[in-house]
Amino acid sequence: KEKTMACAACHQLVPERDYIFSRPYHYMASALPLAAKTRSELIVFRPRKASDFREAAGDELKGSGPWLESLEGQLKDRSFSGTLDEVVPLLLERNRLMRKDAVLFVNGKNFSLVRAMKDGKTACSELKPHRSRVVIYFNGGKVRDTELCH
Repeated sequence: KEKTMACAACHQLVPERDYIFSRPYHYMASALPLAAKTRSELIVFRPRKASDFREAAGDELKGSGPWLESLEGQLKDRSFSGTLDEVVPLLLERNRLMRKDAVLFVNGKNFSLVRAMKDGKTACSELKPHRSRVVIYFNGGKVRDTELCH
C-alpha cells in the first residue's frame, strides 16, 4: 500500500493524461498545461540549511553552499526506493534554475542529491552546457554517482 501511494503521489501530476507519463513531465510551471498548474503544490521545494543534512550525507555535501533546495511534500512523504531515481530530473531542473544543490532527503540512509559541478573542467557541449553530479544513497549505500551534462 505504501509503494502504491508513493507512485500515486507522482502520477497525480498528470490527471489530464489518465495519470500516465507518456512523455517527460516538465517541472517549470510555465510549461505546464493550465489544468496541471493547480496541482503544482505536489512539487514543493524549500530552502534548507545544508548543515541539516551534513551528519547523514557527510562527504557528499563537502564544499556545498550554506543552503540546499529540498524537495518536500507528498513526493517526499510517500517516497520509496524507486522514487530516489525518479525524482532526479526534478532535482536537476531545480539545481539548474536555482543554482543551488537540490536534494530529496527521505532519511539518513535514503536520499538523492544533485550538485552543480563548478570546477570548470567540463566535456559538456554548447547545447548541454550544465554539468551536475547525481548521487543516490539507498539503505545507507551509494547506488549512483554520475556526472551528467544537461
